[in-house]
Amino acid sequence: MRILLLCIAAFVFEGAAFSTADAASMLRRSNSQVVIGEHRFVVELARSPQEWSRGLMFRDRLAPFEGMLFLGSEDSEERTQQFWMKNVPISLDLIFISRSLKIVDIHHKATPLSEESIFSRQPALHVLEIRGGRSKELGIKLGDRVEFKISE
Repeated sequence: MRILLLCIAAFVFEGAAFSTADAASMLRRSNSQVVIGEHRFVVELARSPQEWSRGLMFRDRLAPFEGMLFLGSEDSEERTQQFWMKNVPISLDLIFISRSLKIVDIHHKATPLSEESIFSRQPALHVLEIRGGRSKELGIKLGDRVEFKISE
């Protein structure tokens, strides 16, 4: 009986791990881009509430010009955005973007694995997460215009 339970548990956990890995790899195949000035980031898209919740959790690296774009829906209103770094083992910059595609706030070098909430200081519709420190390195600042090149 014990062996049967162990086999069932192994099968269930293997399936759960595959589902998580499969979902992450599907998201990683994105060819979408965010352009800020002369800087172009290849981004994964987060559109659904589940994708917004998962974000970059459990990622142990992010290339210098990679990121995740949390894309607000067309019928959503701009609002104060709230994020945290739970289960995110790397530092990130959070760039808050208005409906008119201007940067309205930047949170620099969010602390990895922190459960403290990060709030945008201005209402925003979209959020771009990039490697921690990159926005300062590249001179990205409030008021910069942003362009999305979304691949379906």
